[in-house]
Amino acid sequence: MTDYNFHPFNHSGVVRHDRNAVVVRVDSYESWLCGYIAVPAELVPESWHGNYDADALQYLNIHGGITYCEVAGGLANDALRDAAMNVASEKVKDKEWLVRYTAVKAAAKSVPYTHVVFGFDCHHLHDDINPKLQDPDHVLELVKDMGNLLGAYANRIDEWRAADRAERARIIDEINTTAKHEQPMSFGAVLGMLSGLPEFDKD
Repeated sequence: MTDYNFHPFNHSGVVRHDRNAVVVRVDSYESWLCGYIAVPAELVPESWHGNYDADALQYLNIHGGITYCEVAGGLANDALRDAAMNVASEKVKDKEWLVRYTAVKAAAKSVPYTHVVFGFDCHHLHDDINPKLQDPDHVLELVKDMGNLLGAYANRIDEWRAADRAERARIIDEINTTAKHEQPMSFGAVLGMLSGLPEFDKD
């Protein structure tokens, strides 16, 4: 259905997709939506590849903060798909599956890949009582917002890295104003702000 490795591989949970953006419904004891976008690897800083905490990414205006970031495409996709199929065929239990698949995800960064997939979920406190977050069309719009914010931030990353604390905060604020939909900041980002925004200090 798609060309990318959407959390953690393409499956029947995909309910909306548009080019490089996808919405997946997760069903367990309850049901919620997740949104993912595949960005060409060369368009985002290498430090972002598989690391959603890099460069204060959690302060972007993305619903609940980014909760997924992995490499995809090319040989990485093949490795991830094969690992998922092998583990499934062996009927590995949940905990062992997670351990083995996490190891494969880390190894996938060492083989050629074409994209980085970023994602968020609609499974935060009070998300279940917000009807918009149950609407795949609305969540797809949030995914597109995420893509635009990531692109805008990537274009200014050198400026952000060279800036002092106050200027870094101003740059993030400017980027966030370009989002079409206002979103609550992630809990981790709120804690970061309360503790003095350490992510905004220069290395």
